[in-house]
Amino acid sequence: MSNKKIVLWSHAFFVAPLALALTHQLYLYSVIIIITVVVSYRYHLHPRSQWHFLDHITAPLLIASNFYLFHLTTFASAYFVIAISLAAIAFIFFFKASKKEYYHYHALWHFFSAIITTCSVLGYISY
Repeated sequence: MSNKKIVLWSHAFFVAPLALALTHQLYLYSVIIIITVVVSYRYHLHPRSQWHFLDHITAPLLIASNFYLFHLTTFASAYFVIAISLAAIAFIFFFKASKKEYYHYHALWHFFSAIITTCSVLGYISY
């Protein structure tokens, strides 16, 4: 599999938190996930395009939405502790990405981000 395909396919990790959010009627949050994934996918498909700007808006929007779900519940949950721990790991991969290994590290960023998003939903629905 080519390097670019790895990062494109890594968007599939967001199917789980999206399905969970839809199942529990978190429709606005689901729309945020969908928009973020579509924009990110389009950006990685065409890196030197207007999608780059949009990606820098939607990714922080999803991060803020994850925090908001925890704000609605509690920051003392095990899901929050897991999410924060994984966020630290995710940011290591995000900042460690060099031109040579960008696609592999960024795919790991997507993987951890999807798990964090799943933890956010689980924390909200289990509250």
